[in-house]
Amino acid sequence: MGKPINRRDLFAGTAAVGAALALPLPHGAIALQAQSRPDAALEAAWQRIVAAADTLDVIGVDFDTEAERDQYAIMDEAENFIQSTTAQTPHGAAIQLWLAL
Repeated sequence: MGKPINRRDLFAGTAAVGAALALPLPHGAIALQAQSRPDAALEAAWQRIVAAADTLDVIGVDFDTEAERDQYAIMDEAENFIQSTTAQTPHGAAIQLWLAL
């Protein structure tokens, strides 16, 4: 029988996995990652909403500018996509719940 695992060994292994996950993906791995993440499109739509909201924070809300209308159009399109798509993972369902709030 092998040596029992102690907390120090366990945390060292966890840190190594975390560091590996932080590394950039190789060029061809992006398509593979999208295939292995069934709700990647939902995540991308949510990121478009977040980016548009961040842009609105920067430009301000006057309810009358073309730039502002463009950001709301981006948000509306992404929201419609999220609402009309069936989530396949708990993370995708969480995105839909956050949108519903």
